Amino acid sequence: MKYWKAILASAIIVAPCAPSPADDSWRLGVDGGVTLYSGEEDARFASISIARDFEQGYFQLGVSMVDGGVTQGVADAVPVKSETVTLSGGRIFGDIIFDGYASLGQRRFNPGTLPGGRVTINTDGSSFAAGGALTYDIALSNGISLSPFVALDYDEVDVGRAIILPGGDVRTVKSKEDGITGSAGASLQKLFGNGGAHSVGLNAAFVATSNSSSTHSGTGTNTISRIVAARNVSGQSDQWAELGTSASFAISETLRLNLNANRTTGFSGPEAMTITAGLSVNF
Repeated sequence: MKYWKAILASAIIVAPCAPSPADDSWRLGVDGGVTLYSGEEDARFASISIARDFEQGYFQLGVSMVDGGVTQGVADAVPVKSETVTLSGGRIFGDIIFDGYASLGQRRFNPGTLPGGRVTINTDGSSFAAGGALTYDIALSNGISLSPFVALDYDEVDVGRAIILPGGDVRTVKSKEDGITGSAGASLQKLFGNGGAHSVGLNAAFVATSNSSSTHSGTGTNTISRIVAARNVSGQSDQWAELGTSASFAISETLRLNLNANRTTGFSGPEAMTITAGLSVNF
């Protein structure tokens, strides 16, 4: 069978991976990377996951961590670290692939210093997300496939903001944002090497959200803005495009190297580019 990597959220397109070494096997993956923001502090992230692959599907449990970075567009955002647990799964029905996920996370607001003084939020925040995607696999020729998809997500997230009052005093506010995000796009993949063991791909999508303060972009690997793509006006809609490239190389019969780079274009806050590298092993 072909193993297809889950499209976990509407704000990201993931190119399909090369065929899995074996059906009905376990898969362990680790990856890490950085999200680069235009003129803002960058974010570092890492994740680990365990998955069970079946002949026509998979289940996966993963944990991801993000340290640093900017809450996009939020004036005087309080620094935050976050950890997220995600349960995902997928099923192949002929040429149609369905992927779904649900995630829970905690957000720890870190002390920060602003012109009005030191900023501290004494309570932790949380996040929740759930969504799914439908992908149609079109085999072209010579190991080339085109995979258009549509996806829908619901997100809730606690956002910390610092407000400087006219007298110079600092007040902190923790608010909950929620919204629905949809996307449509496609990935183009080329398999090469012995038995199509390696792959390279391109992807693109258009993304629209009802509230960019609650929009996130996937979990752990292949993320654009994992912390939160937020603005200083709650509940405001936004639209943007995302472009990316990916590659997967078989190091051995069971070990793979996975690389990915994605970037936003047309986002209302600082544009973001994410670079990810990871290893996965089947056993």
